[in-house]
Amino acid sequence: MKKISLMLVLCICILFTPKTVNAGNPGIYSTDVVTDEADLLTDAQEEELRERIEKIKAEHDFEVAIVTTTSLYGKGTAMRFTDDYYDYNNFDIDGICLMRCPETRDLYISTSGSGIDYFTDDDIDYALDEMVPYVSGGNFYKACNIFLDEVESNIEGYGAEKAMSYLMALGICALIGLFVTFVTISGLKSNMNTAKLQTRGDNYVSKGSFAVTNARDIYLYSRVSVRPRVESSGSGGGRTSTHRGSSGRSHGGGGRKC
Repeated sequence: MKKISLMLVLCICILFTPKTVNAGNPGIYSTDVVTDEADLLTDAQEEELRERIEKIKAEHDFEVAIVTTTSLYGKGTAMRFTDDYYDYNNFDIDGICLMRCPETRDLYISTSGSGIDYFTDDDIDYALDEMVPYVSGGNFYKACNIFLDEVESNIEGYGAEKAMSYLMALGICALIGLFVTFVTISGLKSNMNTAKLQTRGDNYVSKGSFAVTNARDIYLYSRVSVRPRVESSGSGGGRTSTHRGSSGRSHGGGGRKC
């Protein structure tokens, strides 16, 4: 009887003990690349988005996740929710996640691994600018397709930029090699030349046979060139700000209320 009473007390304590949100709890557990808890997509639309994401994964080895949620599950901010959702649902380290929460009006993009390199702050702002009108207008499916367009474009653009940098590095190395070769050959050539250039006529004039009694310098004309000073524009490339999620992993990202 005492054992039964003790078990009953323990069960009551468990039931009425306040539950706290674990920092590592993403709120939604899912390994699906498209999770639509807020029911903003039809089944057919979800399947089409999955096919596009799988194609990106196959071609670029890059993870893409899309999630809609009815709550931030105690995370406080869209940034914290999206980072944790991506990190704690075992998605690949190199990737990007789009989150939409209609209840809080949050639209957020979180990047991880190589996704931080692919998406600068300006890239994320541009993608959000393009998506917001459709999200606000209730066409989340169109916004998702714009998002995937931007993902593909940025990955391919980053690859082209890296290839260009590689070619430029090769070109610089080739120029350095040519310069070193030129200097080396010039040195060898000068050592082989025994004839010396004479800058004075002393060797060709008998000593005491030539005397200058009067000399003056006459300047026939002068010329002054004026060039405007060129100021530096000071422009630079895009930057990516990062932060650390509760998992300890670095993330880039940005979001809007819409």
